[in-house]
This record gives sequence, structure tokens and C-alpha cells, in this order.
Amino acid sequence: MYYVYLVMMLKSVIPKLKERLKQHFIELTKIHTSPHSIAVGFALGTFIAILPIPGFHILLALLIVFIYENINKVALFAAFIVWNPFMLPFVYYLSFK
Repeated sequence: MYYVYLVMMLKSVIPKLKERLKQHFIELTKIHTSPHSIAVGFALGTFIAILPIPGFHILLALLIVFIYENINKVALFAAFIVWNPFMLPFVYYLSFK
């Protein structure tokens, strides 16, 4: 019985969630920022992501976002997505060896 209720609930929630995500990505593509702002955001995100301070990356990034309003926040956090899961274990291993 619980399974049927869960399936029915998901069928009503998933289309709404898809539409919300679609609208969010459309809004992100319409952001008017300069290429310099995007590059600075990604560069700062890369710098913060490879610092050997596990656990404090997000806090440092939020601090920088609040201090510098003109950098691209999406690019900064996109650098975290690129660096953290794939490259960081190798960087940490080589830096502490």
C-alpha cells in the first residue's frame, strides 16, 4: 500500500520538479555577465578547491562570494564540481607525500 502511494506521489512531483529545473537553467543562461567575471569566478573556485583545507572549501567560497559581488557565483561553484570529485584525491596524495 505504501509503495502505491509513493509511486502516485512521485508521478505528481516529478513533472513539477522537471519544470522547475528547466526554468532555473533558462534563468542561468540569461544572466548577463562579462567573460572576465566568469573567468575570475572559475579561477577563484579552482584556487579554493585545491587548497588543502578539507571541509572549509564551501565556507571560504561563501565568504568570497559575500565580499566580491562582481564575480560569477555559478562559475565559482562549477569549479568545485569539476575539481572535488575527480582531481582532489590525487592533489591531496601528492601534496602530503
